[in-house]
Amino acid sequence: MTDVNEEGDLRITASGSAPLRKFDDPATHQALGPMKAADFIIDRPRDLIFLEMKDPDNPSASAANRREFRTEMLAERHDQDLKYKFRDSFLYEWASGRATKPITFVVLVELSSLTPAELLARTDQLRRKLPARAAAPAGWSQHFLDDCIVLNAAEWNRRFPSLLIERISAGQV
Repeated sequence: MTDVNEEGDLRITASGSAPLRKFDDPATHQALGPMKAADFIIDRPRDLIFLEMKDPDNPSASAANRREFRTEMLAERHDQDLKYKFRDSFLYEWASGRATKPITFVVLVELSSLTPAELLARTDQLRRKLPARAAAPAGWSQHFLDDCIVLNAAEWNRRFPSLLIERISAGQV
């Protein structure tokens, strides 16, 4: 089984047994209403990945837009939106009875000017704003976020080789 989906100029191809759902599509998820949504949900055998893709390196983006995104990303100005995208996606999946496995929230940022150290720092900052890796509070049977990661497409492809991300306009990332 192979699922192929696109988000802007990025294509994700899921081969194997990991169904890929375009989650923020208003045609299929009208019930979200004012709720925020991750771009994709990937249902792997042992866990779920909520994937949010940001692509300021899209060839149609201006250099000024890339610089602005970088500045905002490093200043943590996207964190509030990302926090709600995870939380609302989790609530939707939980209410649908599908949030039954550990969940990893991945923010894929395709911006060549971000260094690995900056992506790692963004991961650490986002983990502090989400309950990632936190012990479940008393009375809870489980925690609801196993981990969150901020990475680029090259690192994604290393970590998840059966879930290839490539740039459509170039044929590769």
